[in-house]
Amino acid sequence: MQKQSENKMKVNTAPGDLQFQSPFVALGLHRHRAQITYLGLESGGRSRRHLDNNLLMPGPGGGIPDTESVREIVESADGILYRGVRTGSGEEYDLSCRTSDARSFTLEVVPQAGNIRPAGLELVLDPVTGSPSIWSATAELPDYPAQPGRKQEMLPPLVNHYGLPLLIHFPDYGFLRVETSGAVSCSETWEASRDRQGLALGLNNRGHHTVQQAYHHGRIRLLFSAPDNSVPLKLSFTCEPEHYPALPADSGPQWDGLRRCWHNAFTRDRRYLTMGDNPLLSGVSHLALHFKSEMGLFTPEILPGVTVHDTFRRALDLSFATAQGPSGELNWCFSEGANRDSYEVEGFVDTTASTLTALHHHICATGDWSLFKKHKAGVERAVEFLLGLEKEGNGMLQLPYHGRFFDGADHRRTRNWWDNVAFGHWDACFMLLCHHALIRMEDLFEAAGSEAITAKIAAWRQRFKDSFHEVFWQPGTGCYAGWVDDSGRAHDYAFTFITAMAVNEEIVPVETGRPVLQNLLDRMQALGYDGTYGVPGNLIPFEPADTIDWDVLGRWGVYENGGLCGMAAGHFLQALYKVGMRAEADRIFFAMLETFEREPTHSGPFPGYGKSIDWRTREGVGCGYNYLADNYYFLIAGVVGHLGQKLPRLSGGG
Repeated sequence: MQKQSENKMKVNTAPGDLQFQSPFVALGLHRHRAQITYLGLESGGRSRRHLDNNLLMPGPGGGIPDTESVREIVESADGILYRGVRTGSGEEYDLSCRTSDARSFTLEVVPQAGNIRPAGLELVLDPVTGSPSIWSATAELPDYPAQPGRKQEMLPPLVNHYGLPLLIHFPDYGFLRVETSGAVSCSETWEASRDRQGLALGLNNRGHHTVQQAYHHGRIRLLFSAPDNSVPLKLSFTCEPEHYPALPADSGPQWDGLRRCWHNAFTRDRRYLTMGDNPLLSGVSHLALHFKSEMGLFTPEILPGVTVHDTFRRALDLSFATAQGPSGELNWCFSEGANRDSYEVEGFVDTTASTLTALHHHICATGDWSLFKKHKAGVERAVEFLLGLEKEGNGMLQLPYHGRFFDGADHRRTRNWWDNVAFGHWDACFMLLCHHALIRMEDLFEAAGSEAITAKIAAWRQRFKDSFHEVFWQPGTGCYAGWVDDSGRAHDYAFTFITAMAVNEEIVPVETGRPVLQNLLDRMQALGYDGTYGVPGNLIPFEPADTIDWDVLGRWGVYENGGLCGMAAGHFLQALYKVGMRAEADRIFFAMLETFEREPTHSGPFPGYGKSIDWRTREGVGCGYNYLADNYYFLIAGVVGHLGQKLPRLSGGG
């Protein structure tokens, strides 16, 4: 880490601003108005990124709400004092900003005699630059809603309340700790943009993704308030160091990409304060939940007494309480209040497997069995739902989607993470996710003394293992197919993650997995993929019938048809480490870490189709559809695969 330098306060060459700069903080203060104009953070102190990107909303910035005028401005060596700041309602305050060291500054609002309203300080954050997540030991949690207001004409503000100290995480930039010696509260309001709401981003796109764009272009207001009108409001702001798992003492700069990006995976959904795929997407029984919860197993406390597991607990509790359908399926769409058959829900069946896996991770990390005890009947129903998909007694879990071609018109195209691909019927990705989840449920129910369901899972697992190679192996390409449709045809596109998941699940033994992985590596090299930006999901272009008929997302080399992402790399790297191909894994892993340190990797919630940098072309051009936090899943391979850290084991019993 770069050595801390002394604070430097200097007059900006542009008229109006006084500027504080260090390797960790950039702070702009207006010389003629009582306003904070610029805030930039760099928790690692290694780049100048914080000097180029304002985390405050340009224009509003920060300061005392409703300011109209300031009587006098006094500059000093360590800061600035605004005397007689008058608001529209007639109150007067003094506002001072002082810098102390390379990471810290303080803001103080002192009310004048006769004020009616208490002192307040407002920061208006820009979600486009770095959409923040807020972590606090004391938070007024919103109620579990029955029906989120997705179809309202104008989206209402999202409002949450927090106590101090709190930590604001700006992905790709760092952590800002806010604390006080007094009783100060913080209210957060995320306002949608009226101008952006309802913007259609693509043909036939009229729902969830479109509506959310309005928040992305809105603003986030943080209002810090003193308890009464006579008490000064003094806040200390500190750029905290980066937050990541324990690394060996001799881990050098080659790990900087992990240091910068590890916590980027943990973004909190604003409506429920759960662990969503991004700060606006559901957070309830989501298909990326287990990617995050696995990383959470190695993540230290955020603040004393505050961990990512608190948010996972809330996501899991809400999932079982409101997002379980009549069949036992767990699916975030049920929380919308839709009264539909589970197969008709516009969602993803693999959310069931993901939620069950995350529950196991949560208990392993915390030792807390209370959620399992509370929702034991729901957990068992979810397990029975998955096992009930076996129709032919051969371990294959059959989905109600034909898999013969991509059919997006009635949403019966696929039900796994790869939503632009015609996975269906016997879906290897879905089944391997289910295998991953059901092994962990076998572990939970065995510890809970539930012998019948434990034996049922074990018997299915053996049938699945016996059948997998026979059903999916394709000798012509030396790869495993992604799915077998209802006519018996195998769809094989040299899927890197299918073989990798099978190796990681120990369905494919090492002696078989190693040559198959080498075959995939050779194909990658021949196609010019060098690992700089990730690993492609498939190495053979899709037939047009098997993917979306839209050039922006369907052509070869973009998004899920040969595009690169960190999620696919996570599975593949762990498989390489597992079979002993350490040199090959290290080459890709550390090349990706260098990219993640050098380039921005977090594009905020819903930047628009084709603009997201979680997916890239071979040359590094963004080619996703919207931002996904599971881009960071590959980082787990460095901790578990390269460093050999073990996942925590289950303890206690249900």
